[in-house]
Amino acid sequence: SFENKGLALFSGEGYDYLSSVTFINSGTLNFGQGSSSGYGLYFNTSTLRNETAGIIEFKGNSAMQNSGVNTLRNLGTIKKTGDFETNSNVSLDNTGLISVESNTLQFSANKILNGGVYNTQPGTTLKISGTSTLQGNATGNGLGSVIFSNSVSVPTGETFTNSVSGNGIYFSAMTLNGPGQFINNSMAKFKVDNYNYLSNQADFLNNGEVILGEGTDSGYNVYFSNSTFTNSETGTLESRGTSFLQNSGTNLFTN
Repeated sequence: SFENKGLALFSGEGYDYLSSVTFINSGTLNFGQGSSSGYGLYFNTSTLRNETAGIIEFKGNSAMQNSGVNTLRNLGTIKKTGDFETNSNVSLDNTGLISVESNTLQFSANKILNGGVYNTQPGTTLKISGTSTLQGNATGNGLGSVIFSNSVSVPTGETFTNSVSGNGIYFSAMTLNGPGQFINNSMAKFKVDNYNYLSNQADFLNNGEVILGEGTDSGYNVYFSNSTFTNSETGTLESRGTSFLQNSGTNLFTN
């Protein structure tokens, strides 16, 4: 293994690689120098573990899958700065803080989100795409956009609670799978740019505010397949042009 306790920089002036190694960061690790050079850090059967005191700052360059099984495990802080979008396609295991301070940060590979803190500044976006497994309590300051898309699952016997304040979270072209329970205690919005699904015994409990659509009839709706949506006594469900529709199986909406 290699451990950084000070300051380390992957400069973006050429291709860098982690090959068959565990890189432990308990200091500050910077990706790039504020511009997108097209060069990233490529993983070959390796792990980058960001410890509780560690800071990883994406300034334009990315963590990229090259070969083998690779993981970015964050217990500390991941920050996005710089003027360019950053897309990491290395599997993410997060229990720490992800803070988007400029532009867009996307994690597009498989993810395990065990709680964590998700902060976005106004005008910025955190995209959680690919396949995501969720559990624990997610908090944070959603002044920008936190967007979930593709396949999102809560495992058997687990719960995932959205407690991200501000704009909360968005669902876009997303399939929420059970059989664990998704609990919304803040704001959750189903966007109208594509179809969204509750599937495979999804159990959605709304204690906060859920908004369907964005004020126009786009033709995109939320489809149920063997799933349940419960709007509790404290919950508010607002339809702005989008509907809940039957897709297949036995489904239940309780208000």
